Order: sequence, then structure tokens, then C-alpha cells
Amino acid sequence: MKEFILRIQNSDEQTKKFWLVVFSAVTMVSVVGMWVMYVKVTFPSITPAPETAEIVSAKVESPGFFSVFAAGLKIIYDGVSKIVAHEVATKNNIVIENPKQNFSLEGIPTISPTKLR
Repeated sequence: MKEFILRIQNSDEQTKKFWLVVFSAVTMVSVVGMWVMYVKVTFPSITPAPETAEIVSAKVESPGFFSVFAAGLKIIYDGVSKIVAHEVATKNNIVIENPKQNFSLEGIPTISPTKLR
């Protein structure tokens, strides 16, 4: 193997490019092949087995996309309308008071002003 790699290293640029393409293609095919095998092992088969076909056909039909979507929109509309109705019915109270001074300047040393440069 070392002799083969050394022979490629010592060959002309045309030969190096050829082996680069060959090795890249072999690597890509092997990576894609391993990925396909992984996907086949990880995900279940889409077509049901013959004995489960009867069970699948006996299942109750699930609701369609639009019925589920409409039910979701109704829930959202009900929630938003409750919030809006509560906000509309709430009265805003604003209380304006005179400012209170709850601090004392006694005992605080005075600071002489300084000029900024």
C-alpha cells in the first residue's frame, strides 16, 4: 500500500488528478451507502406487513387536516376573545398625587462644584 501511495505521489499531475477523482468517488459511494443502510435500519418500513393490513383497514378514520386546523383556530379564537373581553371590561384608574419628599438634607456635607475639562 505504501508503494502504491508513493508511486502516485511521484507520478505526473494527470495521474494524481485521476486517482483523486477515483478515491473521491469511492468515498462518496461508501458514505452514501452507509447512510442508506442507516436510514433503512432506523426508520420503520412504510408498507405494512400482510398480517397488519387487516388491522390497518379496521382502524377508525382519523379527522382530516382541515377539521383539526379549524378546531385549533376555534380554541385560539375563544382564548383571544376572553382576553380581549376582559381587557375591554376593565376600567383604568389613574391616581395623581403631589410629590412627597421623604428625604432630609440635614447632616449631608456640601460638595463644591468642579469644572470639567
